[in-house]
Amino acid sequence: VITLQLFLTKDDKVKFIEINPRFGGGVPLSIKAGANFPKWILQEMLGRETNIRFDNFKDRLIMLRYDGEVWL
Repeated sequence: VITLQLFLTKDDKVKFIEINPRFGGGVPLSIKAGANFPKWILQEMLGRETNIRFDNFKDRLIMLRYDGEVWL
C-alpha cells in the first residue's frame, strides 16, 4: 500500500511531494464499489485465497467529502 503525490514541472521533471505507506483518501469509494483492498491484503498475509472478482464492482458511485466542525 502506497500513496504518491507528485507534480510535473515546466521542464517535464517529476517532483515528489509525498510518499506514504498508507491508503489514499479515495479508498472508501473503492471499498464501497467492491474493491476491498484491506480485506484482500489481510487474506494474503494469512495465506488465504482472496477470490477477487473483477466483474462484480458497482459502477457510477459518487463520493462527496466535506470539512465541518461541531461546537458544543
